[in-house]
Amino acid sequence: MRAIAAVLLRRLFSSEFLDFYPKIPPEAQIQLKEQILLSVQTEQTESIRRKVCDVAAEVARNLIDEDGNNQWPEFLQFLFQCANSPLPALKESALRMFTSVPGVFGNQQANHLDLIKQMLQQSVLDPTNYEVRFQAVRAIGAFITLHDKEENIHKHFSELVPALVQVTAQSIEKQDDDALIKVLIDLAETTPKFLRGQLDNVMQMCMNVFSNEEMPDSWRQLALEVLVTLAETAPAMVRKVGEKYIVSLVPLVLKMMTDLEEDEKWSFSDEIIEEDNDSNTVVAESALDRLACGLGGKTMLPQIVQNIPTMLNNNDWKYRHAALMAISAVGEG
Repeated sequence: MRAIAAVLLRRLFSSEFLDFYPKIPPEAQIQLKEQILLSVQTEQTESIRRKVCDVAAEVARNLIDEDGNNQWPEFLQFLFQCANSPLPALKESALRMFTSVPGVFGNQQANHLDLIKQMLQQSVLDPTNYEVRFQAVRAIGAFITLHDKEENIHKHFSELVPALVQVTAQSIEKQDDDALIKVLIDLAETTPKFLRGQLDNVMQMCMNVFSNEEMPDSWRQLALEVLVTLAETAPAMVRKVGEKYIVSLVPLVLKMMTDLEEDEKWSFSDEIIEEDNDSNTVVAESALDRLACGLGGKTMLPQIVQNIPTMLNNNDWKYRHAALMAISAVGEG
C-alpha cells in the first residue's frame, strides 16, 4: 500500500501540483514536506524508499519558481545531510533525488558549487559501496548534461571524469544495469569535451565491449553508440586521440553487418519486410554511415576500401551483401 501511495502521490505532484498545493494551508504544506523527508529517512524497504525519493524530487522541482528561487530550503539541507550520512541507503537516496532534479539549487547554485562537487566526488570515490558509486555517476551525468553549455562547470567538475569512467567499467563487468553506459552516450552527445581527458580510456573501454561477441548484443550496440556519437559530436578530438581505434572499429562494424538471419521464404515473398531497427545489421549499417559523415571520407574511406575486397570475395553471401551495403551507405554519406 505504501508503494502504491508513493506512486499516486508522485503522479499527483507531477500533473496537478499547482492546482492543489497553493490551496493547502501553510501549516499543512510544512507538515506534508516534513513527512516526505521523514519517509525517505526512515523507510526500510528499498523499493519503497526509491519511490518516496521520486516524490520528494517532484515536490522540490515544483517549488523552484520562475526566477530560480528554491522555496524548500529544508530539502537542500536534507540532501547534503543524506549525502554525508554513514548509511549507504541515505547516500543513495540523496544521489537519486539530485539526479531527478539536478537544478534544485536554482539561482543559489553558484554558492553551493563546491559542496555539490564534494558530494559527488566523495560518492563516486566511495570505497565500500558500489551502489553509491553507481548512483553518483548517474548524478554527475544529470548535472553536467543540464549545464551542457557552461564550460566553467565542466572544468570545475572535470576531475570527476576518471572515476566516472572507472565506475562505468565496473558496471559493464557486472552487466546488471546499462544506465551508466547510457550516461556516457548522453555526455558524448551533449558535452563531448567534458570527456576529453579520458577519451582514450572511454574509447578503449567501448572497443573492448563492442569487439567481444560474447557480450549481449544490447551492450555491444550501446558501446558502439558511444563511439559513433563521439565521432559525430567531436570528430577532431576522435581523429586526434582515437584514430588508432577507428582502424579496428571499421572491420568490426562491417562484421556486425553480416549478422543476418537466413529466411528461406524471403525470396518467394512479394511483400517488403521491414528490418528490425534494433537488429545488429541495421545498427551497424547506420553506424558506418554516421562514422563516414562524422569523421569524413579522408579518414573513413581508406579503412573501408581496405576491407571491402576480401568481403566481396567471401563465399558467404552475407559478407558480400554487407560489403555492397557498406559501399552504398558510405556513398550516400
